[in-house]
Amino acid sequence: AIWPVWGKPIAVHADNDRTFRCESIKRATASNRISMEWRPVATPHWGAHIERLLGTLNHELQNLPGSTFSNPTDRGDYKPHEEAIYTFDEMEEHLTKLICGIYHQRKHNGIGRPPIRKLEAGFLGEGDAVGTGFPDVVKDREKLRIDFLPMTLKTVQRNGVTWDNITYYDPVLDSWILANDPEN
Repeated sequence: AIWPVWGKPIAVHADNDRTFRCESIKRATASNRISMEWRPVATPHWGAHIERLLGTLNHELQNLPGSTFSNPTDRGDYKPHEEAIYTFDEMEEHLTKLICGIYHQRKHNGIGRPPIRKLEAGFLGEGDAVGTGFPDVVKDREKLRIDFLPMTLKTVQRNGVTWDNITYYDPVLDSWILANDPEN
């Protein structure tokens, strides 16, 4: 299947879970000029489209060998860890084909066409609606990946930086030892 998708999103829609409101997400979206659009509080119906997508994907995957089923009662004596046949890499490939090659290519009842056609209409325009144009290709994909990695703030102490009970030190840290926090 053709997968004409690239670039960074203009906006990301999210619920109010603290996972999405953390400092690393704030910094990453700001650094990449991505707008965060928050679902209004106490409006779970606003997330129904993503829940439906996840339900559809779950339905497609539930019959694969190694499925854990939706609850332990349904699983019975079945031992998923003994029945699983996919490696993580194979599962990633299977899921990618499912999302890109099947789900986005087949007609979606809610929008009356395949999702990939809806995306193209957003880029190119349709009827009276003006398209956004195609996004730029990301010039530094590694920076984009790194920007969205989890972040933990640490302070530089006299002996260096301690993280997970391991202390790291290098002379490059010397200028930060006993330094004042410029934001505090």
